[in-house]
Amino acid sequence: MIDRADATGAWAVGPLYFEGDPADEIIHMAGGVIEVRGEHGHRSFTTEHLLQGAPLAEAGDAVQPGPCDFVEFHCMLMRTGRLRELGPLDEALRSAVSTSTSASPCRRRRHGVVRAGRTR
Repeated sequence: MIDRADATGAWAVGPLYFEGDPADEIIHMAGGVIEVRGEHGHRSFTTEHLLQGAPLAEAGDAVQPGPCDFVEFHCMLMRTGRLRELGPLDEALRSAVSTSTSASPCRRRRHGVVRAGRTR
């Protein structure tokens, strides 16, 4: 993940995340996508975990390293300098989507977020 961060200059890098029994190699996410829409004076905010629930054996090239909108806090590499620019994390934030809501300010500032692909 360090190599991917250095090669891309990304502010945050996440691995390919798995779920369930490790032997099953079921993908939890390969990075995530944030979508904000505005219609008729209302805005909506949605997130998607890329490749969620897909078996690794069927994912093919989709698990290659590349850009994404967010990675999950429980396993990521983050540049502390970028975090200082944004300000500290809000420990009082109570949100089911805290990972993606915290990524939004970085996305607006065009700091990179990438998935590292499969790492060991």
